[in-house]
Amino acid sequence: MNNEQNQTMKKCGCWGKLCQLVQCKFIFLERVVEPVNLLVIRFWMGLIFLRSADTKVTGEGLFGLPETVSFLGVQFPLIPLPYQVTDTAYMLFEYEYNVPYLSPEFAALSATFFEIVFAWMLFVGLGGRIAAFGLLIMTLVMHLTYQAHDLHYLWMLLLMVVVSRGSGCLSLDSWVRRQFNKVCVQCGKN
Repeated sequence: MNNEQNQTMKKCGCWGKLCQLVQCKFIFLERVVEPVNLLVIRFWMGLIFLRSADTKVTGEGLFGLPETVSFLGVQFPLIPLPYQVTDTAYMLFEYEYNVPYLSPEFAALSATFFEIVFAWMLFVGLGGRIAAFGLLIMTLVMHLTYQAHDLHYLWMLLLMVVVSRGSGCLSLDSWVRRQFNKVCVQCGKN
C-alpha cells in the first residue's frame, strides 16, 4: 500500500482495518487458492479426456515405451505412435455418434488425437487456453449430437474457467511467460 492509502485507512478507523483484512483475503485467494483450483481443474478435465481416448486406442506405444504411465495409482495413457484407433471406435462414430459434416473415419481419428493432445496440454499447462477451448468445443458437439448429460454442463463450465483465466501460475505457460519477460527486459536494457 502507498502512503495515501495508509492515511485514508487511519482516518477510517475500524472500517479501514476491515478493508485491509478483506484485501488480504482477496490477495490470498488470488495468489494461492486460484492457482491450485486451476491446477485441479486442468488435471481433472485432462484425466477425463485421456480416459476417453484410452478406450478408443490400441498401439505399440512411443518408441517401445508402455502405453500407460502410472502416477499416484492412476494410469495415464501416453501418445501411442503409431496409434491405432480401434474398430469399435470407428463403429461407434459411424452408427452411434451422429457427428455432422464429418466422415466417421475422420471423426474417430481426429477426436482421439485431439483428446490425447489437448489433455496432455492441460496437464502441463502449455497452451492451456487453446486446449481448454478445443475440449470445450468437443464437449459441446458431444452434448448436441450424441447424448445430453447434465455432467457436460459442468465440464463446459470448468473448461470455460481455464479459457477465461488461463492455466494459472502452476503451469508451463506461466514459466514460458516469465522466461520471455526476462528476455524482453534484457533486450530493453541494451
